[in-house]
Amino acid sequence: MRGFRSLCRLLGCVAIIAIAASPGDARPRRDGRVATPASAGLRLLQDIQAEYRQMKASGAFTGDTVGSDISSVVQGDLKAGIEFGRAEEILRQAGFTVGKRPGLSAEGGDDRYDVYAISGTVIPNEPRVQVRIGLRPDSPADYQQVGSVRAWIMVLSPQPG
Repeated sequence: MRGFRSLCRLLGCVAIIAIAASPGDARPRRDGRVATPASAGLRLLQDIQAEYRQMKASGAFTGDTVGSDISSVVQGDLKAGIEFGRAEEILRQAGFTVGKRPGLSAEGGDDRYDVYAISGTVIPNEPRVQVRIGLRPDSPADYQQVGSVRAWIMVLSPQPG
């Protein structure tokens, strides 16, 4: 009977964690709780920096390469479906400047409702490197949820030899 009660408590905790962490939220922490925007921002920053180091070591920024897509890395921390305001706060906590939300009358192409976050300080000691992240709302000018996330590492000038 004692083992059965322990199992029920464990399953109850797992169910509570599953309910608390909706699919669009930032990744749960290792202890199962949903990360705060500050800790999610720090994790995003670390993930981007690690990807940059790996790309630089592999020679990804030589020649005419100006920008490299890192959307899959960023989407690990900012998933489609996350609350838009939470995504913006995570980006701010990671050191990004988050642009304004375009209104319903915004002009342009498919990306006219995207909110962009840019940082030139995310990669330490690399003043020519910028990281740009675009948050697309789930539907035009409806900033309740993020519909998709795109991200790039941009080298603003050629790397010295």
